Amino acid sequence: MKLLELFQAVKEEKLDRYQLESFHKEMSEVKAKIHLELGNLKKQRAMFDIKDATKPVAQSRREWQGTLEGQREIELKAMLSAVATHLSSLKSRLYNVY
Repeated sequence: MKLLELFQAVKEEKLDRYQLESFHKEMSEVKAKIHLELGNLKKQRAMFDIKDATKPVAQSRREWQGTLEGQREIELKAMLSAVATHLSSLKSRLYNVY
């Protein structure tokens, strides 16, 4: 299931406890995968930054953000925020069910 499809499925009002737990598990796995990919991108950014240590940090950061990897990092950070919000919502709904 794609992330946006997962978000839509979670929005459904009439989910039972087992469905909520399943979505929570699936979304937690997605969050973990995002963290792993972000870790790899941070390593790549570090290598990018040391290529030319004479550049100011701000310039290096802007140049990084213009690369495909930098764009992916921006996208993953936004996804991570959305996943965290949905996970919080799921936790609240699960708490209400119990």
